[in-house]
Amino acid sequence: LCPNIAVLKKFFVYEAYQGEPHHIGQKLYNRLLAFVREKGYRTILLDTPHNTERAHRFYEKAGFQKIDEAQLPVRFSHPYRDCDFFSVKL
Repeated sequence: LCPNIAVLKKFFVYEAYQGEPHHIGQKLYNRLLAFVREKGYRTILLDTPHNTERAHRFYEKAGFQKIDEAQLPVRFSHPYRDCDFFSVKL
């Protein structure tokens, strides 16, 4: 892949720990951002199953934009036949 592009894979939080009062997903995401910036990445890409609306809202709230697979600056394997792609510039 490109040295300034990170690909996020398998970002899951058990439902009991999502949202109030734990905010585990947000805490993990903040740690991820610190790590990616520390390593010099400028873009994060991810794929997620098409029907995961709660995940889509989380990513969009975090600044990700939904993109078409053809817009991906790099190719990477994704296990879902019917998935959506997201990208965020740091």
